[in-house]
Amino acid sequence: MGVAKGPGAVWRSKRGIFFTLMSVILVTLMILSISVIPKPRFSSDAERVALRVETMNDFVIDLDEDLERAAYIISYATLLRIDGAVVENGSYVHDLPRAFSAAFINGTLDSSDAGISLTLNDSFQDYTRRIAEQATSLGIQSSVTIEKVDISQQDPWSVSVRVSMTLNVTDQEGTARWIQQKNISSIISIIGFEDPVYHLKSLGRVTKTIAKSPLETYVTGGVTDDLKRFINASWYRNSTSAPTFLMRLSGNFSANPEGIESMVYLQEFIQQGLSIQERSDIDHLYFSNITHTAQKVTNVTDTPGWEWFRLDNDTAVRYGADQLLQ
Repeated sequence: MGVAKGPGAVWRSKRGIFFTLMSVILVTLMILSISVIPKPRFSSDAERVALRVETMNDFVIDLDEDLERAAYIISYATLLRIDGAVVENGSYVHDLPRAFSAAFINGTLDSSDAGISLTLNDSFQDYTRRIAEQATSLGIQSSVTIEKVDISQQDPWSVSVRVSMTLNVTDQEGTARWIQQKNISSIISIIGFEDPVYHLKSLGRVTKTIAKSPLETYVTGGVTDDLKRFINASWYRNSTSAPTFLMRLSGNFSANPEGIESMVYLQEFIQQGLSIQERSDIDHLYFSNITHTAQKVTNVTDTPGWEWFRLDNDTAVRYGADQLLQ
């Protein structure tokens, strides 16, 4: 148990500063945008109305821009914290779309939504409440109602978060009112996020962050140096046979066109005192319960220290190693 807690503590340490920074950024964005709006001064009813409308207009423009930035920051922080909560709690997310939506809007998850518990300090609801407080000081009533939050895999290396909302901004003096349906899309890169599968399948002793492989080929003319480099560097590549990052958060190892895969460097598992299996070293097969045949690979398995290496035929074909299967 002592070993398993180590990565979780490291995770909290690394991300604590980030979350604090995100909170500061959110508050700063809000304060800067609102504070630049001049308070109205007037000498006649016509001038008063004109200034109130101008104040409303400035507020709406700033709010519109801030919502885009806030949605991105909160989306990123929410996904990062869900990733960390999966690692921390040792449990996959049961219903990721529902869990993400709840965490994004009000900053909470519970076991019925996710299988994990999580509380965020800066949810979208927190952000809009602060905006409403600032608006009140300007004689404006502001509300943002979230209609729907969707999260999906945009491509192998990024996630898309789409937020549908209704904005309602009203001058307290009744001079103007502004209502709009708004859809915001944020694209979140998953590079640098932790792959929760490794942590959960290694009892917390082996961690792996997502990094994109720069390689195009892995085995040429029987030379396996680049394949070993790919494994040693803990790189990932796109594969239609693999699950996406979001699917990994749910423990789903099914194939997807936007899937990513890595190879398990089992020497790390051996060094951590973990038992290993004679399965294909491609991660989504090795960590799943899918039945398959795994074979040794010439110029890899016969290398000292690599005796554990195995590949299934389909994976070997993808990496150009099918002619090396023993």
